[in-house]
Amino acid sequence: MRSYIKIIGPPLYEAVLALQRIAKEMPYVINREVFIETKQPDFTDIDASRDFFMNIHLQDYPIYQDNQVNIIKRAEAVMGDFDFYFEWVRRPTVDNMIELVKRIDDEFSRLGCQYMIRTR
Repeated sequence: MRSYIKIIGPPLYEAVLALQRIAKEMPYVINREVFIETKQPDFTDIDASRDFFMNIHLQDYPIYQDNQVNIIKRAEAVMGDFDFYFEWVRRPTVDNMIELVKRIDDEFSRLGCQYMIRTR
């Protein structure tokens, strides 16, 4: 999912730089990855394969790896209908959107420019 920004009025260059800073400063979230680690049988042996699948209990094998990642996956200036976009790691919550809008409001009020935002 992406949030597209249309910058209205100068200074465009400084506004794009501000949006890049905002992307780097957005909160981090935990992205949990689950790996299943098992000893697999020789699948050419039918009896061993059957026993393996009949007796497997996945809850005995999970390994979790938590990675801390920025909630903004990618942020880039673009040409076209919009000037910039933020790509989210996952669907943003209302709180995520409010946080983004507050940060943009703070930066753009200092610059004296306005913007429109569309998330889809």
